[in-house]
Amino acid sequence: MEEAIKRCVGVGDFVRVRRPCGRNSEGAEVLGEIVEVLQDADQLRCRIYSLMSSSILRQFSLPPITVSMFPIAALTIVSEVVAMNTFVDLGREDVLDIIFILPISELESGNVFITGCSNLYFVRYLVDGSHAVNFSSVHFFGRHAIQPLTIRIFHALNTLSSTIKKLMYHRPEAEDTKRSARIFFLSDGFNYIMNKMRDQTALKCQSIKNQRVIKYYDDLKSESGTKVVDVTCLRVLTQSSLKELRSIVGIGVGIGSAQYKPSKSKPMQYCAMNSILTSVECSPILPIPFLRNPLLQCYTDGIELYYHEQNSTLCCHVRFSWLRVSDAEVAVSRIPVAIVVPDNPDAHVGAWFHYNNNTFAIQSISNGICTCRSVEADDIIVELPIDIVNNLVNIFGN
Repeated sequence: MEEAIKRCVGVGDFVRVRRPCGRNSEGAEVLGEIVEVLQDADQLRCRIYSLMSSSILRQFSLPPITVSMFPIAALTIVSEVVAMNTFVDLGREDVLDIIFILPISELESGNVFITGCSNLYFVRYLVDGSHAVNFSSVHFFGRHAIQPLTIRIFHALNTLSSTIKKLMYHRPEAEDTKRSARIFFLSDGFNYIMNKMRDQTALKCQSIKNQRVIKYYDDLKSESGTKVVDVTCLRVLTQSSLKELRSIVGIGVGIGSAQYKPSKSKPMQYCAMNSILTSVECSPILPIPFLRNPLLQCYTDGIELYYHEQNSTLCCHVRFSWLRVSDAEVAVSRIPVAIVVPDNPDAHVGAWFHYNNNTFAIQSISNGICTCRSVEADDIIVELPIDIVNNLVNIFGN
C-alpha cells in the first residue's frame, strides 16, 4: 500500500514525508500538502505544515481553541497544525503516508466522524513571516472534478465510522445485540484499512463465493445466474485490534449510547447516570480455534468487515453488549472524552437554555453562580444563580 500511495499522490493530497537532511542521513518527518508535481513526475513540491504550539499562539496573539468557539475541536482528540509559507521539493520515495488536514469549519460542521484517528488534523492559520492570517486547506466536503486520493480515502473511512456509530446509537434495550449494514465502499479505502491493521490478533482472510445474480440484456431479456465474487474479510475480535481500528476510523467506533435521538425540542442528549451504553467488549486474547480457522462462526463481541471486490460493497457486522452506567468510570474507561451527567442533569457545564430571547450555554459554575455565553452571539455573557438556571435547563430539555 505504501508504494501505491507514493505512485498515486498528486496535487491536493496531504502527506507525511521525510524531509531531506543530508546525503547520508535521514531527515525528520514533517506534514505537507502537495501543491505541484514537477516536470519530473517523481518530484513533488509541498507546503509544510507545523504543529500548533503555545509559542506560536503567544507570538502572533492567536486565540486558543475553546469549548464556546470550537466545541468539537476542544472536546475531541484532534491536533491543530498551522500552514507555513515554506515549500520544499521532495521525491516520491520520501512519501511515508497520507494524512487528513481539514479546515476548522469542516471539522465543526458535524460531518466528520473519524475524530480521534491518528492521521487527522485541522488548520486555522497560515504563518507568514511576522504575521498570521486565516487559512483554509483543501475542502474535503467541497466539489472536485476528480477527487485527490486523500479525499477519496477520507470519505471511505468517514462513511464506515458513521455507519458503525449509527448501528450502536439510539438502540432500544429490547433489541438484539447484533447489527449489520451494507454500504458502497471504494477499494482504496478498504485496502488502506487492511494495510493499517497490523495487529497480529486482527484476522484477515480471503475467500471465493458464488453469488446469485440477475443479468439484464439490452433486448429486454433477463436471466438468473451466478457469478464468482472475491471476498476479503477483516475480523476485529480482541481489545488490541479494536484499539488499532479506532486509530484508523475514529476513537468513537465501538461504543454508543441508548439515549433517545436528539430532537428540535431537546437538541442535546448526554450520557447520564443509570443510562445504557452499547459497547463492543472484545476479549483480551484471540481464542485458539480462530487461529486454525479465521472464518469460524463467532458469537462474542466484535466488528467484522467483509469486502466484495466485484460489487465494491462492504458488509459490516457489529456485536456489542449492554452496560449500565452505574458510575462515570464505566464510560470514561472506554472512551476518555466521555462526559457523564447526573440522572437529573439540571445545570451542568455545556447545558443549553433559553433566557431573555436568546439561547445560552453554561461555561462554568462557581459558588452557586453560572457563567453562561450566548450560542448566537459570542459577545453576550450573563451570570445567573444556579437555582434559576436549573429550572431554565429543565424547561429547555422538555
